[in-house]
Amino acid sequence: MSILVIDSDCFAMGNIVTLCQAEFPGESVLGARNGWFALGLCRLCSPDLIVLEIELCDCDGLALIPQLRRVSPTVKILGFSGSCDQHTAHRIRGATLDGYMCKRYTFANDLISGMRRVLAGERYFDPFIRDVQSQMRKDSSAFNTMLSDREIELLGEMGAGLTNEEVARKFRVSVSTVNNHRHSIMAKLGLHRSTELMRFAAENGITRFCQDWDRNHLRASRPPGRRWDVFRSFPSASQENAQASGRGG
Repeated sequence: MSILVIDSDCFAMGNIVTLCQAEFPGESVLGARNGWFALGLCRLCSPDLIVLEIELCDCDGLALIPQLRRVSPTVKILGFSGSCDQHTAHRIRGATLDGYMCKRYTFANDLISGMRRVLAGERYFDPFIRDVQSQMRKDSSAFNTMLSDREIELLGEMGAGLTNEEVARKFRVSVSTVNNHRHSIMAKLGLHRSTELMRFAAENGITRFCQDWDRNHLRASRPPGRRWDVFRSFPSASQENAQASGRGG
């Protein structure tokens, strides 16, 4: 069995890899800091399970899932992220995840239990994220019931402070189309100022401000010739000898 951990936080990734080593002795465990390298590892090792942080330094983890499945069609994917707001709960409903767990509310033994359940073919979403999704279904004023998917997508950019012209260039639509969407979104949400729109987008997790800084920091701080993208963990020599002895016996 092979496990791939994808997480841009080196500390978190290292701890998950170490935990997997202890709980799945003798198995191959790999780690990748970004989506590009994760795809390369998928081509090489065809993992049985991916533990995926959806907030990556170089891409959106949920948008990465279709590419991972094209490279490794049978892989099980367990989302494991600090993002557990309403926008995340809304987005993961449409993602082809086999499970999702919130880092903030998960102990090590809970993570291993979730991994085992997903590996066994069960779809597992932890109680917290299920509760958030349930509350959103009951709340007629929740943003996902008031806005279309397209409006939510545009709101993420508007909430970051982009002008209508900048949003129009990014989505390759006319400025008047973006302006109409902006007015429609604000009317539906009962907002009157751009600052209110930005605050709403941030508070609901629709706009995230850390990704560009993380991406630029990663590029600037990486020493020349040094690879920070992968954390490898293979069976130790003693484990391999034990496995060989077992096969020989």
